[in-house]
Amino acid sequence: MLKFGEKLLPSSCLSYLAFRLAWRQTVEALIYQQQPLEDRYQTLSGEDFLAFEKKKPTTSGFLCEVPFLSEVAPQVQLDLLSNFWSRHISLASYRASLLDEAILYAACESAASLLEHDPHAVPLHLKGGPLDVTFPVDESLSAEIRKLYLDLPSEGDYLLIGQFLDVPPEECRKLKKKFGLRSIETEELFDLLGRWTIQPAMNDRLAGLLSPHEISRLRKILDRHIRI
Repeated sequence: MLKFGEKLLPSSCLSYLAFRLAWRQTVEALIYQQQPLEDRYQTLSGEDFLAFEKKKPTTSGFLCEVPFLSEVAPQVQLDLLSNFWSRHISLASYRASLLDEAILYAACESAASLLEHDPHAVPLHLKGGPLDVTFPVDESLSAEIRKLYLDLPSEGDYLLIGQFLDVPPEECRKLKKKFGLRSIETEELFDLLGRWTIQPAMNDRLAGLLSPHEISRLRKILDRHIRI
């Protein structure tokens, strides 16, 4: 279980929905990026191009909801999501970090956005999962998803970090101190921008979010990115 301040993130069907949708959107972005360029652009005109554009993912993964983390590689996003999920459903207690706050915010916002803009995709994203659940897809559901992070204490510092990218180191340290940003935890977010590989145990951490069949398929997709 993950503790944000003095409050626990409840393990519920809503958290399952948020992270299930975040996973699906991100893995679709990864699969798209792995396609050879010649397969993506066989033609730049006509119906083939329109069909291609229709299938093209609208984001590069759920972390696009946090501008500073929008360039994190999709496979790394999946690794982070799996790490969060495994601690969320664990019986052990974990203190949430700044990165955890960002992950929860991004997962909830990406899921809520999908519910609002492409509600017909939601049943397809839930199909084949480990939980047999159905949700009334309406405006209230996206609001309930957002309440998962809104009900927890957070300063939203992960949304401020992008402002320090072009600031000289000494001035950056002063600004972080002024705004009360946690230096060690902000460095963790900076490090993600240059990361490409994932942990070997990533797939095992997705139990409860993915079915065994889905985990097996994901393992094949991610083989090239596993850190030896």
